[in-house]
Amino acid sequence: MGRRQSKLMILECISENKENLCEGSLMWELMRILGFEEKTNLKYIGGPNRLIEEIENTPDQYLHISAHGNFSKSKGTYFDTLRK
Repeated sequence: MGRRQSKLMILECISENKENLCEGSLMWELMRILGFEEKTNLKYIGGPNRLIEEIENTPDQYLHISAHGNFSKSKGTYFDTLRK
């Protein structure tokens, strides 16, 4: 049995970005520069259900989620959490 290749999945959850330079795309660009383009996947996620589905079904060994900490339906941030 062969050794499984490690892969990184970047899930970009922010719909609002400046000049298409959101964290997920910047991280993907860094991985490309470092020579890991073949081992890195970037997906733009639209909505909380899609995010949960991607987390549950990703075949990749590593997962990076790019998201904001503030909930806003109008700006595309998905989860409202209770804060103390």
